[in-house]
Amino acid sequence: LLLICFFVISTCFCQSVEDNKQTLLNSQKSIDSLTRESSRLTSENNITFAIINLNKALKIATSLNDLERISVIHNRLGINFMKIKDYESAEAFFLKSYQVSEAGNFLRNKSVSALNLSMCFIKQEKFEAAKKYAEIVMNLPKDEGNINAKLLNSINVIEVYLALNEYIKAED
Repeated sequence: LLLICFFVISTCFCQSVEDNKQTLLNSQKSIDSLTRESSRLTSENNITFAIINLNKALKIATSLNDLERISVIHNRLGINFMKIKDYESAEAFFLKSYQVSEAGNFLRNKSVSALNLSMCFIKQEKFEAAKKYAEIVMNLPKDEGNINAKLLNSINVIEVYLALNEYIKAED
């Protein structure tokens, strides 16, 4: 009888673990689906619905404490707010993405969010802040981060240095 009880309990426990794994997988798929859909909506300039989807994805990712996805979602929210020229909101989302990426050591996300912060600061003519984040991207090791962010960032760096009258640095 004791052996039967042990078998039933262990079977229930294993089923519970499998159920939790499936729930986690489904939640991650939901986040990814909402994020992909928001990208499509953003490309179609349907920013309101893109933001709604991203907020849904952010809620799920937050409940899972999925820091990497949280970072990506914050960055994408920032992109959408940049598109509607709400630079203050964009800045807040990019900064949150950067902070989460830095805490989680997600170097690709860190480079992308720093690049986007730099662009956002340029739009607001906050050139010293733009310079700070542009230099962060440039100073990431060659094999880490996002090489495309580094290439795009070169334009930011030049624009920032020119705006700050640092012509010699812009030439470098």
